Amino acid sequence: MPQTQAKSGPALGIELDEDRKSYWPGDVITGYVYRQVPTVCPTATLEISLHGRAKSKIIEPGYHRNEYRGEFTLVNSLKTARILVHGPIHIAADGGTQNKWPFSVAIPTHVNIEGPGYYIMSTFLSIEDSSVAKDELPPSFELGSKDDFDEAFVEYYLQASLKLDAKGSKGSYTAIQPIRILRFNPGSSITSNHLKRHESELTVSSFHLEPSLKNAKLSRSQKMKKVFGTPSVPSLTFNIEVGAPTVIQTDDPNPFQFSLRAVPQWDKSSKSLRDVPQTLRLTSLDINIWTIVEVKTERRSIGDKDGWKFATSLGTKSALKSLSSPVEIQCANDSPAIDVGKLFKLRIPLYLTPPSELAWDEFVRPGIVTYIIKITNQLRWEMEFDIAGENVKIDGKGDLEVLWPPREEFSRPPIGIPAGSDQSWVAPPTEDENPPTFREVQEEDRQAGRVPLTSNVGEKS
Repeated sequence: MPQTQAKSGPALGIELDEDRKSYWPGDVITGYVYRQVPTVCPTATLEISLHGRAKSKIIEPGYHRNEYRGEFTLVNSLKTARILVHGPIHIAADGGTQNKWPFSVAIPTHVNIEGPGYYIMSTFLSIEDSSVAKDELPPSFELGSKDDFDEAFVEYYLQASLKLDAKGSKGSYTAIQPIRILRFNPGSSITSNHLKRHESELTVSSFHLEPSLKNAKLSRSQKMKKVFGTPSVPSLTFNIEVGAPTVIQTDDPNPFQFSLRAVPQWDKSSKSLRDVPQTLRLTSLDINIWTIVEVKTERRSIGDKDGWKFATSLGTKSALKSLSSPVEIQCANDSPAIDVGKLFKLRIPLYLTPPSELAWDEFVRPGIVTYIIKITNQLRWEMEFDIAGENVKIDGKGDLEVLWPPREEFSRPPIGIPAGSDQSWVAPPTEDENPPTFREVQEEDRQAGRVPLTSNVGEKS
């Protein structure tokens, strides 16, 4: 079930203005259709139209390898069709002449399922006319399972069709030009990650929790008591509070929040330890964004339990090991939370198309719901702490909404970063770094051969 491929040649081709390949709903696509093959035809019809559809495929492994497909039309090509020529075409046989016919096709802002049909067993969204009229066009994307059995995608393409009907000039020709439709967040950049608190209660027992025995060598009797867990071994009960983001935005230059806090439960702890501060050292941290893909076909669907799942690591394991000093969390009354997200500069880039050197599942995709494809995200974490020589572990997960950037971030690169460069992982200056002085900027401009717009700004002559 491959995606529709580009098709162009001397017989018929499509060129887009400025060689543009990406658009937004509501944009107008402009360009021209061309033909270079010598032609003399008094009766010709040339038409161009925009097509859009979602497709899915599920293959059941086994002897029979049952295959199920689904398709849903997103753009009614009949409504987008434009007649460019209805009459004679004459292209001389001089070896280089070509005819060009300009066109403009408006991209709808919403789904239109009139016209060509669809085949599915059920949908994630209502297909009542009143509901469909409110559904924005989903963005272009492609997904596939690691075993190459299952796949799903949303695609858009222009198709030009030429029909010649005359003696000596008969035939039909087709040209295809795929385009990508992007989605953007209509609002401005987010200012909050809307943290949700997740609590895990832990209990540790150790003589080393006692301040007087913190670094002491335990006697044989104490070791035996520890092994058998006798009540005389001091125990501390505390909660690890994880503040996990519920909303993050791709290409956000600011790291998203992920906080950790240790809260003692004195009423559940040994009396000898009450009001005695303790220190937890973070020894392992693994944070991943899990993407879950659900699809529907004409006879079968897969939900979130058996859907395709893949994880994108945020690299916290190696980042923790590379720190010059350990991450310590105080377990005491009113102890502050530590923002691990800021410490490790946790953020995600957005790839409009997968880089050629990466597999399809090695980057995060914003959540999308179409009629036959649904993509959701979860944040999952595992971490370990050392407290008084004891190792404790926690894990957890939470739903995560991954937003597209605002449109202005799509349409223009940040100031100072050349268009087309990879700014996805550009980190903001650290708090220790000072911005360059005006003289330093001027000197950099002079050495690079850049002429400043004004001179001597803010300086006396």
